[in-house]
Order: sequence, then structure tokens, then C-alpha cells
Amino acid sequence: MTTNPYAPPNAEDEHGTLPVTNDVAVQLMRPAAAIIFLAVVNLGFDLYGLAEDIFFPTTSRLPTLGVPELTILGTIHTLQAMGGIQMRSMGSYRLAHIGALTCCIPCMSPFWILGMPFGVWTVRILSQPESKVAFGRRVA
Repeated sequence: MTTNPYAPPNAEDEHGTLPVTNDVAVQLMRPAAAIIFLAVVNLGFDLYGLAEDIFFPTTSRLPTLGVPELTILGTIHTLQAMGGIQMRSMGSYRLAHIGALTCCIPCMSPFWILGMPFGVWTVRILSQPESKVAFGRRVA
């Protein structure tokens, strides 16, 4: 059977099957977009908290997060965003996995209740052997 030179790269092969990479990329599309969105929103809250602590120090008795805590949270939320970006581009498997795992940590942000299901969903997809192959890793 001859192949069509004008077919798009993700077209079916002569056996009628799609490549594994395309299937995994489609599975990761929605949770990766949600993780990126939540990480960006959380980074916004972190930056707002940092600006408030640095430029408008308060004397209230309410407990607030300080600069070190907000810096740690900002680093974690940056890892989440970078992991989501790597999931979308099928780049680094390790960074994608770290980004998904950091979403599973409770009480890291005001939106952890939304991030945890997406993190678990993504970890489940990334743990499949097809995902490891699609990211260019050897199946163990």
C-alpha cells in the first residue's frame, strides 16, 4: 500500500492505527491546560502576597504568610506551570510528572481542591507505559 505524501503528520498509518504519541498527547491536553491555568492563578496570588508583604507591611494580629513562605509557594507553583507546559509539548517527562505531583499536595493554595483531582488524573495518565514511550523514555 502506498503512503500519501500530502497526509498530515498525525494521519493514520497503513494499518489504520494512530501513533501512541498522539493518543497520549490528546489524553494530557485537558489536565495540562487546567494545571497551567491553576498554577498561573496561584502565582498571581503569590505575587500579590509578596507585594503586600514587602510594600505594605501590616501590624494586624491576623496570621499572614511571610516572604519566605510565599517564595516557596511561588517556586512550587512555577514548577506546576512548567510541568503543565511540558505536558502540552510532550517535552520533559520528569518535569511533567513533578508538576502533576505538586498539584496533589493539599493546602498549597486557595485552589488546591481543584488542583488535586487534575493532579491525580495526570499522574494516572503519566504512569501508563504508553506515556513513558510517548515522552521518549524506556518502559521499565
